[in-house]
Amino acid sequence: MKWTGHNMKCIFSQLKNKISINPYYCTSFLQPHQYSEEEQKKILETLQLCAEENLSRYHLTEKKLLNIKQFLKTHGKFTNLDEIFTIDGMGPQSSSLIFKSILNNDNPLAGTKLKRVTGLLTPSFDKIKHKKIEFVTGINIGFNAISWTTLNCRNGEIIDFNVQDKSSIFDKKCNIHSIYEIADEIYKSLPDSDICIMENITWSNLGGGQISPALQVQRALLATAIMTMFNIQNNVNSPDEEYPTNCVYFLRPLVAARLFKTLVGSEKVSAQNIAINIFQKVPDERYSDVTISTELYGNYNSLEGFLKENMCWSLLLVIAFRELILLNNPKALAIVSQRSIKKV
Repeated sequence: MKWTGHNMKCIFSQLKNKISINPYYCTSFLQPHQYSEEEQKKILETLQLCAEENLSRYHLTEKKLLNIKQFLKTHGKFTNLDEIFTIDGMGPQSSSLIFKSILNNDNPLAGTKLKRVTGLLTPSFDKIKHKKIEFVTGINIGFNAISWTTLNCRNGEIIDFNVQDKSSIFDKKCNIHSIYEIADEIYKSLPDSDICIMENITWSNLGGGQISPALQVQRALLATAIMTMFNIQNNVNSPDEEYPTNCVYFLRPLVAARLFKTLVGSEKVSAQNIAINIFQKVPDERYSDVTISTELYGNYNSLEGFLKENMCWSLLLVIAFRELILLNNPKALAIVSQRSIKKV
């Protein structure tokens, strides 16, 4: 029996008279029977390809494409059409249009490849490592504190969220040995993760801004020391690798600030309101949901303002990495690709 709109209408009418039922569930259950096994396979493979290649076509909006990518990242490849209907924005009506477009266009040439922003990460990130990443630690090196956020990038859970006040020693009198001690202490405090992310420090702007060049150099040296410790240990743990491997990456300066619109000119403004929105799960297309435990959130709220601010930047840093590099979030990429932001 071939399912038609009339057949389904009658079934829903009969079911509703007998039991309380969710029509959406019935529709999602019955919809796949409209397609042969070969057609279903083609639909699933095409959607998978569009997500992998970041292609917006077949009536796939950027938002739908992002949601598909997030589903695949969490659950792996599609196995049946019913899974499609569990994705936000992919209800039976909109999915039917997408399926029809796929089946009627065997060799599609049209399609807009969503703009990729290059140079966001140093060094470059290979696709093999991309698929293995689960836990990422974002480290923010401030001028009076160092904070970190460890995020499970697959389910959005914050594993660790902490800060160390270094205002008493991280100043103009800080010497090379002091920098090593700070780096060693931070390294030993961090939880295990697949990679670490920091904001790149460019030498060209050391003389600019309100921060003295001496403090900027110390900050750069500290980042270098932390990177060295992580990479040495990483290669000790991977003795079979033919070449030394890297596990520390640097986001382009101000990328996180640009993404979250906490930038006025070239100066960052407070990120604490953004952090509140993230913790309260205020809907925002720039990033996926993040969850934090009551204990970690309570610890954050108990701290002084300057320490909380520092922690916010490690949070934004790791979220920016997930959205821009791991998920290729179209909305986020569009924001950071703009040459300037007039107003925050």
